[in-house]
Amino acid sequence: MNSKNGFVLLHRKIFNSNDFKNQLDISVFIYLMAMASHESCEVIYRCKKIFLNRGEVCIAERDLARKFDITKSKVKSIIHTARRS
Repeated sequence: MNSKNGFVLLHRKIFNSNDFKNQLDISVFIYLMAMASHESCEVIYRCKKIFLNRGEVCIAERDLARKFDITKSKVKSIIHTARRS
């Protein structure tokens, strides 16, 4: 992806939120927020050009599972929970 300069504003209340089941869910959510594109751009991911709008992130569930050493089904569950919130 493009250089990841910048920051993400995050309120401490996220750690006490009822929207997440545990700290792992919060960690994955924060990681996805931090990796999201801050402006529209074109990236190359797995040898494919992909256009991302602001706020979008491109990562396979499999790669996210490896990053956090969890199962792919756990990643799906975390993303599903985050989308419902």
